[in-house]
Amino acid sequence: MYQLTKNEKTLIKSIKKLNLDNIEYLTSKELDSLINLSHKEILITAKHLKKRELVHVEFVNYDNKTDIGLIELTYEGAHCLEYSWLETKSFLYRSVIIPIGISIATSTILFWLANWIL
Repeated sequence: MYQLTKNEKTLIKSIKKLNLDNIEYLTSKELDSLINLSHKEILITAKHLKKRELVHVEFVNYDNKTDIGLIELTYEGAHCLEYSWLETKSFLYRSVIIPIGISIATSTILFWLANWIL
């Protein structure tokens, strides 16, 4: 659910960094100066993150151009890397730890049954 592209991670990290500088909301001017992406890539990435509800974005239109009026992270957006890590840990637990445990339990039971029967 929280798998992010390189551009999405860059944008989220940049917003976090600017928010640490006590900027309540960001405009495209702050983002353009900080991120090594084209303005068009920033807009596309912001739209996609908005669709995924990881950021609140207000777009403004002027001179037949769309721009970011302001952008801020939602709670999920601010912690999406932590959510991603939790999903990875859960996957490893379900895919590795549980099968190993079941295999050990099965081997132990079969070994005990073989010794008991013989």
